[in-house]
Amino acid sequence: MAANVFTGAISVNSNVAGNWSLLAVPLTGDGNVATWNATSPNCTINAAFACNGADFTGYTGTLTRTSTFACNGNLTLIAALLTAGAGTLTMNGTGTITTNGYTWGNGFLFAGTSATYTFADPCNISGLTTFSYTTTMTLNGSATNKLIMSGGLTVSASTGMTLGTADLNITG
Repeated sequence: MAANVFTGAISVNSNVAGNWSLLAVPLTGDGNVATWNATSPNCTINAAFACNGADFTGYTGTLTRTSTFACNGNLTLIAALLTAGAGTLTMNGTGTITTNGYTWGNGFLFAGTSATYTFADPCNISGLTTFSYTTTMTLNGSATNKLIMSGGLTVSASTGMTLGTADLNITG
């Protein structure tokens, strides 16, 4: 997979092809990872955005979400990530979630069909966590690399959930 880096060459909006290093807005299934790095300016998710994977390693700008943001693969956040807006982040396909100490402050939706989510480190969510899936969902981690939910939990599923190796802490 290639990194498709947000350059902000034209504007701060994520839905403008010229704002990305590959001159195309990242899409689910395009084989590229939406990447925000140290050279990326502030970015606004201003239209429904769904990408193969998202990587914020080294990002120093602010990510503002005024629309939906879906990640269908690996998600890498950073402790110093600055976010604004109230948009929910949706994990919509199998992937590894690495937070590097960041706490997601808005809604976080685990969705998809037969998806497996692996926590590389503790995943803290202070907004509402929702599990919504059509078949099975597996959560993998450890006693240390667990899902910590302080903003509440909603479960909407048509079939079973497999806890896998992850510990879940619900404090809200």
